[in-house]
Amino acid sequence: MALGKILYGVVFCAALPLLLAVLARCTSGWVTIPLPEPLRSHPVLGWALFGSGALLMALAMRDLSVRGGGLPMNAFPPPRLVTGGVFGWVGQPIYIGAVAMAAGLSAALGSASGFWLVAPLLALGAAALTWGHERQDLRRRLGRIAEPRIGLAPPGDAQATGSERLGTMVFVLFPWLTLFWLTSSLPAPPDGVSAYLPFEARWPLIPWTEAIYASAYAAVPLAFLVNRSRSRLRHLAVGGLLGTFLVGLLWWTIPLVAPPRSLEGLEPSRWTWALGWERSMDDSVGLGAWPSFHVLWALLCASSVQGPRARALAYAWAAAVGISCVTTGMHAIQDVAAGLFAFAVIHGRARVWRGILRASECLANGWREWRVGPIRIINHGAFGALGALAGCLVVTALLGSQRSWEMWTLGLTSIAAAALWAQIIEGESVSLRPFGYYGAVVGMLFGGALLGLLGTPPMEAWAAFAVGAPLIQAFGRCRCLIQGCCHGQPCPEGVGIVVNHPRSRVVRLAELGGQPVYATQTFSILANLATALVMARFVSVGVPASALVGVYLVLAGAARFVEEAFRGEPQTPRVAGLAIYQWNAVVSFAAGLGFLAWPSSPLSAAPGLSGAGAASACALAALVGIAMGVDLPASKARFGRLTK
Repeated sequence: MALGKILYGVVFCAALPLLLAVLARCTSGWVTIPLPEPLRSHPVLGWALFGSGALLMALAMRDLSVRGGGLPMNAFPPPRLVTGGVFGWVGQPIYIGAVAMAAGLSAALGSASGFWLVAPLLALGAAALTWGHERQDLRRRLGRIAEPRIGLAPPGDAQATGSERLGTMVFVLFPWLTLFWLTSSLPAPPDGVSAYLPFEARWPLIPWTEAIYASAYAAVPLAFLVNRSRSRLRHLAVGGLLGTFLVGLLWWTIPLVAPPRSLEGLEPSRWTWALGWERSMDDSVGLGAWPSFHVLWALLCASSVQGPRARALAYAWAAAVGISCVTTGMHAIQDVAAGLFAFAVIHGRARVWRGILRASECLANGWREWRVGPIRIINHGAFGALGALAGCLVVTALLGSQRSWEMWTLGLTSIAAAALWAQIIEGESVSLRPFGYYGAVVGMLFGGALLGLLGTPPMEAWAAFAVGAPLIQAFGRCRCLIQGCCHGQPCPEGVGIVVNHPRSRVVRLAELGGQPVYATQTFSILANLATALVMARFVSVGVPASALVGVYLVLAGAARFVEEAFRGEPQTPRVAGLAIYQWNAVVSFAAGLGFLAWPSSPLSAAPGLSGAGAASACALAALVGIAMGVDLPASKARFGRLTK
């Protein structure tokens, strides 16, 4: 055990920082976004951030040693739960400190790639490790997890204390302010599209409405500080966190911009001066405008007000804020409409999630099959075909129809390897024909090697499939829902889905029929849709082909690591406390970092989708649909049946 601790310490204290530094150096050629202006002009701010992170880490490690009786090592965790010291104030102080050190050192040394790429990747890895292992491990070993002061207010209808209100406010507003500041620091996107409608340029500005617009800056923190109900405070906080993630994802992936309208021609006044000052402090590019967080925050605050009359007045104020977004020239009408839609989704998230679960449950109980002589056709194969079609259309649009043979080579090796993988890992009967995702990834590597032997470098083909892969996987998870593979663990009533169809693996293999289980396939669908947005954006800004592969593998690995923590298939092997697929996810994440550091050129100019390319994609998709949905149920031949 002593040797294991030494090796663990060497990996995380020496090898990992060295690898991150190498990654920052290798990616500096294509990560060209400048550092935010304050950090660029004052390197001392970077050193201050680095020092603060180092201090936080040191204090946290001391607390784990003194209060927890152990070291900061997942493989050899402390035997006692630490709830005091810095752990009493903030969750995951070691990871927060490490990310702060990475970002601060990158800023101090002028490394844009370290700041914009490496530090966020470190944060993503830490978040995946926290949600995919540590929280579950703490509950299993010690029965609970720590509840720091800076965090969500406890559930329930009791009155929130002053420290709970303040801690919740900091927990929600700090990441939002960080997101807004970073977004405001980005340069204008080369492919930016104005969100303004043509007639908006003729609308007059009304300077005095700046008072209404600016009132949101005081109202948002006030909503946290005066809200005395824990349940309402928690609802507001969760809405703010969801909004930070969802709206931030749209800000960074959809190049709609709405720079503040010019003040030229307005008569000088205190309100005109206030509008000018607002513009000097705000996002001059307008990248953080669609959807409008001004509208979203105003509506979230209004929804947290108690009492029907007070809430009606609060919503009237929120409506005035929405109007002022346009009358001050700070937002386009589309920004306001998108903010209103974002509020409807986030405020009604319980209903939205119930609807998603109902649809997932309907699909999970929707097995249908038809017999044509000795042949059986199962409906879930249609989703395999749809996924292959969506992904292959992306691939052929990026590569061109003249390179369809590359798509077929990688596609066929992926299908074959996916079938072999499931046989090897899950130990299925040789007469059965399951498919494994990581087998498909290995098949891609073998297919690329085959392309190389034929004299064609595989990187562009890999990159094209990396862009199409999230769509393939999203549709494929619909197939998983019907088949019952990749299902979740038992969960509380109302949290998951109930599967009763006797053909589903949830009932047939796991014997969990009639019990609520986590809809892990649905988690994967949502993660893949978010990944698809990110991949599309990276393609549009022309990152290297190897970076496209790397980004996909990193995002897929992080999402899969967390997903696996909630899966409950009894046949999945476990190694050293983790599911085998979690180790696969770790390998995927690490391989993604390697591809990010691999020098290559951007994809060639996309030729677009042609009729010949679409026909080729349809043919390959049909083959996938047959492989995943058509079998011979009476056969004992190798791979003759899809299921028993």
